Amino acid sequence: MKRNNIIIITILIIISSCESILEEKPVAFIDPYKFYNNETECKAAVNYLYFPLTNFYRANLLFVTDLSTDLSFFTGSSVDPVNNFAISPAQPGTAAINAWNNCYSGIVQANNTIGGIQRSSLDETIKQELIGEASCLRGFYYYILTELFNDVPFYFDEVLTVEDQNKVGRIPRMSAVTTRSTIIADLEQYLDFLPIKDRFDKSYQRVSRQFAYMLIAKMAMKNFDFELAKFYLLKIRDIYGSLDPNVYSINDTYFSNKNTPESIFEVQYMYDPSGIQKQAADNPVHAPC
Repeated sequence: MKRNNIIIITILIIISSCESILEEKPVAFIDPYKFYNNETECKAAVNYLYFPLTNFYRANLLFVTDLSTDLSFFTGSSVDPVNNFAISPAQPGTAAINAWNNCYSGIVQANNTIGGIQRSSLDETIKQELIGEASCLRGFYYYILTELFNDVPFYFDEVLTVEDQNKVGRIPRMSAVTTRSTIIADLEQYLDFLPIKDRFDKSYQRVSRQFAYMLIAKMAMKNFDFELAKFYLLKIRDIYGSLDPNVYSINDTYFSNKNTPESIFEVQYMYDPSGIQKQAADNPVHAPC
């Protein structure tokens, strides 16, 4: 009987030890209420927002966004419905699926980043600059989604808990027109805080005020608000001036040329014999926009 008691006690000790071993102790989880302590941490969070673009923003995506007109067609052998303008719920295509997943990944991170920066103790001007950059990228992700799927679920809420995930998972699709209008209004409040990119500076590879102007103009045209689009396109013309061949060579329009003077924004890739690779750099932002 005593021997049985010893065995039972030993088993209880082992179970107790296992419970302590199995107890989850996260050591690499970023607490959204503790991370955004300084400008370096806030910039690091904004930097991450560029990375989802490198997972899907390639030439085949352009076929169904900026190149999807009656004047363009695809002559290749690919059967991907994205390339043949045949996207449907039954055959969304690999590019569309990648875009959906990565765009919402970027949106979730952007919402969380904006919330974290808003709660931070940074100087207000720096806050607005970083939030403006994050808002541009969030708006770009929504623009791509509405280009591919028209009406999509829309939210600016942070997703920090399981309850938050369940909440946004039940959000229905919102009108693409309303989505675009909301994004335009969001971007307009940060325009003055965004830097104007020097068009001859190849080292600057982040979103800029020109990027915001172009994004607003694209969405305004989709909403048939041509006056608003014209207003912001003229602002871009004021920055870039006349497209004089002596300033902007016609050869610069080739896709093989990176970060040319008339380029507004490009998703950066580097090329090597093994193929396209993500750029490992401090500024993680060549697919032109």
